[in-house]
Amino acid sequence: NSLMAIKAQYLDLREGFAASAQDISLAANVESVALILTGLAVGLLVRRFGVKLLMLVGGVAGLCYLLAYALAPSLMLIYFFSILKGLSDGLLAPASYAFASTLIPPQKRGAYFAAYNATFMLSWGLGATFVTAPLIDALIAAGRGAVLAYRMGSLASAGLAFVGLTLLAALLAGMGKRGLTPRGLQAGVGV
Repeated sequence: NSLMAIKAQYLDLREGFAASAQDISLAANVESVALILTGLAVGLLVRRFGVKLLMLVGGVAGLCYLLAYALAPSLMLIYFFSILKGLSDGLLAPASYAFASTLIPPQKRGAYFAAYNATFMLSWGLGATFVTAPLIDALIAAGRGAVLAYRMGSLASAGLAFVGLTLLAALLAGMGKRGLTPRGLQAGVGV
């Protein structure tokens, strides 16, 4: 999410892709179509593969998208890798809610999901506000060039995603070792 705040500015840099408003919209629409298609299939995917695997696949797809944004040499590749962003969003949101619902007791779900939603929404601004944007501004101020600065911002976002994915994998592995598999997290069980 820390890339979302700066994505359009990066794509339309004159010295970079020089994307038009239509080009930027196309990248967003590719993400949206992938999100919609993933959303239509997510129930089937949960039953087939389980919530844990979908969270991990969604996290890996998001990480790959961020790396691709930083390294893509052409706008055409940005379009292609935007599919990963839609896939990531389409898997992570429902799978993480399903996962949280198995961990939160029913009598506490109102308050706990309110906190969960607040935390989830904060991720849209905190990474960009305190990591990505200051890094980009510092690199531009240091004369490193806007394209490099935005690419480094994307790599910083990928670093944040990698930390989150590593923590998620450790949490899921730890739960498995202790035999903690809340109902609905394994494949074949609907949530």
